[in-house]
Amino acid sequence: MEISEKRFPLNLKSAKGARCLLFLLITVILVSSFAAALVSSNGGKVKISRLKIDARGAELDMDLYVPAGVSDSDSLPCVLIAHGRGAVKNTYRGYAEELARRGFVVLNVNAYGQGLSDQPVNDDGGYGVAGFQFGSGPCGMIDALNFARSLQYVDSTRIAMIGHSLGSSRITDAAVIDAGYYTFNDIMINVLADTFGQTFTEEEIMQDADELAAARLNVDQLSYYKSIRAEKEAEYNTRLSTIVLTGAGSGPAPSNVMVGGHEVTRELQVNVAVIAGMYDALGPGKLWNKDGTAVVYSQPVEMENWYQVSEDGTVYTKIGNVYETTILNSDALVSAFGSRSARIVFFNPESHSEQCWSTHSIRDSVRVITQVLNYNRGNLTDSTTQPLNPDNSIWWLRQIFNLIAMMCMIGTIFPIVALLTGTKFFSPCVSEKPETRLGNVNKRAYWIIAAVTVVFTFLALLKANTGGPTWANPFGIKLMPRVLRAVSTSLITFWFVVWLTVASVIIIIAKAIIAKKTNGELGLREMNLKMKFVNVCKTLLIAVIVIAFANLMLVVITDLFNQDFRFRQMMFTDMKTEYWLYALPYMVIFFVCFFIMGLAINHRPRMDISERKEMILTVIINSLGVWLLFLINYAWERIHWTGTPISDFTLSFAMLLFVPVTVYISRKLYKMTNSIWLGAFINSMLLSWSVLSAFGIADNYFGQNIINVIFGV
Repeated sequence: MEISEKRFPLNLKSAKGARCLLFLLITVILVSSFAAALVSSNGGKVKISRLKIDARGAELDMDLYVPAGVSDSDSLPCVLIAHGRGAVKNTYRGYAEELARRGFVVLNVNAYGQGLSDQPVNDDGGYGVAGFQFGSGPCGMIDALNFARSLQYVDSTRIAMIGHSLGSSRITDAAVIDAGYYTFNDIMINVLADTFGQTFTEEEIMQDADELAAARLNVDQLSYYKSIRAEKEAEYNTRLSTIVLTGAGSGPAPSNVMVGGHEVTRELQVNVAVIAGMYDALGPGKLWNKDGTAVVYSQPVEMENWYQVSEDGTVYTKIGNVYETTILNSDALVSAFGSRSARIVFFNPESHSEQCWSTHSIRDSVRVITQVLNYNRGNLTDSTTQPLNPDNSIWWLRQIFNLIAMMCMIGTIFPIVALLTGTKFFSPCVSEKPETRLGNVNKRAYWIIAAVTVVFTFLALLKANTGGPTWANPFGIKLMPRVLRAVSTSLITFWFVVWLTVASVIIIIAKAIIAKKTNGELGLREMNLKMKFVNVCKTLLIAVIVIAFANLMLVVITDLFNQDFRFRQMMFTDMKTEYWLYALPYMVIFFVCFFIMGLAINHRPRMDISERKEMILTVIINSLGVWLLFLINYAWERIHWTGTPISDFTLSFAMLLFVPVTVYISRKLYKMTNSIWLGAFINSMLLSWSVLSAFGIADNYFGQNIINVIFGV
């Protein structure tokens, strides 16, 4: 029984149907983003503010999570979050959301030079333009820490940081600057030496400074000493308390300091948790043992057990299992937290990038932070507090809603194209189908080419992943660093597309030869490669309108709901205005690549099956290689892990979704326009947008320019 267009108008065959479909997709985007905002805000119980602070002539972009209704009479613990390389703050929203649900103030910070954060002439690590090196220093975490301390409702004695990958390095650098290596007793021994002229033997500096002061100083001196002590203690207590290092190979190393005129070794004066992936190919994955121990600090320790480290870092004293030992039943744990000497290690069954969206790592981070800062919807030591279990998480719901919104945003491409090409101005962008003598596709040849496509896609990503995320360059040199400006981790995506293009050329030649032998034609006339220049320009204009509309929807959901389009590593998020200029070289290169890939995808489609089946087959065949590589790698990690995967997926997870999406766009737009031009334009713009917004340009120093000064972003 046929359903009339009047009763069911959602289609691309009429202007009315396209408008209805577009309206439906926009509605779903808004509804999904609203639902995501409900999850992010814990049903309206957490206020989320988008902030930009300027501590040194450059804006630092961050999200501030605060319990709704907070006032300056409150005194809440605070956690700062530092993202990794090849990511932005929104990638780590799950950590922020779960901590905020438990009543913490959270600052989720974009590093200087990443996302919407500027690059200062001199950063908070003391690195100026001349010595700029992305990844050196805290890259904004000290400035964010000082801002957190200025908030009246933040308890400055209870501040911690969570970092992932490069973010772990950044918060370690911040801890070195802020907390340092001197114990409080060391500080007071130095006060006795520097202020009161006391001298000490190497054995005496290990004694209690207060007892030494009482024994050596006169009444007036002792009174002055006590006033200095109170001042130093107040400052010491507001130092950074704890760092949680995810995606890190080890904790911070001890360092030598001068105490009372003697050089001694000291641990960094913060509580440290290391949360790593068992299958992290960047180093941590080699450190865990199947017997439940890990070599992360100076000696093997049992995973998921609290330890107290000695002042010099040579001895680890076990306190108890993290699931049974708490500040409510262990004085030793309370003492370790107070002396900033607590250590713990977790290893979870995940790879490096999986920790960005890992239920395991978020749960463990929450478990550590709530214990160290004595808080979970109230002080844990308060008998009236009803803490929220670390296993209770809802952040993944927001991720699903973001995915729905993103897929609907991509879906708007087609009704917009249908509406535009239905106008007189853009109608020439739809090419006429040329007459052809080509018959049905040779099924045997079709499946052989399909198998070759799967193999080539598999090998293309395998080749791109070879060498690790920061040096995926087959020629051993940085490619045009002043033209392709995204952080070098983006090279994996770049070279994957390049290798796919090489494979596509081979496939096109094979298809053309088979078509020539079978039907006497190469089959290229069907592609409508020749298009008038004016029509190419109009086609490009359609692509620009499509991407502009997608950005408009991003602006709407960002301003209304503080959400963006993303699923794990595939994202379309806000970025600085000038980044669109930096994206142009990528668009040009990617256009050539997607044009060639469009030829391979759309050459000689099967006519003996329905369009729907043919579309599904096309998407599966062209995506299967990526999925197979992932599945084989995933299985091999768990069966025979030796510290090195078959293919490191650190920055390739986005391709699991991006490949089928771009294949579908290429195929669908070819059917709508009888040409591969539009699909190539739109895919190149989407990938360039994703790369620049996800990776940033912080490998080099890019100072302020007229664009970001005028537009303010």
